[in-house]
Amino acid sequence: MSIGRMSEFKLSGSNWNTYISRFEQYFIANKIEEELKVNTLLAVVGEELFELMIDLCNPDKPEEITYEALVRLVKNHHHPEPSKRAERFKLRLRKQEPGESLAQYLAALKKLAKTCQFGDSLEDHLTT
Repeated sequence: MSIGRMSEFKLSGSNWNTYISRFEQYFIANKIEEELKVNTLLAVVGEELFELMIDLCNPDKPEEITYEALVRLVKNHHHPEPSKRAERFKLRLRKQEPGESLAQYLAALKKLAKTCQFGDSLEDHLTT
């Protein structure tokens, strides 16, 4: 008997990173061994993503590559690496909205800063 339930991944409107984070927890909770991770993922993702995985893996088959490689292929397709300069520009344009608390504004800035590659200097960039 398995713990929890994983839904299909919807290509439009779903976040791959969040989905995989949930999947990692599903693997842990259900004690799924490394050699079964690919098969478990392929059995659950749904037809739409499974077909995309076939295309991304071509000429190989999804079940022939490692779990990490499969996750990376979908991530690179679904969330391509953003331009650091463009992401920093978006962050600098973000102004506090009327009625938005300071805590909400800072949370929004931190969310935008995730893709800015500030590293250890994040706090300095948010306060200047």
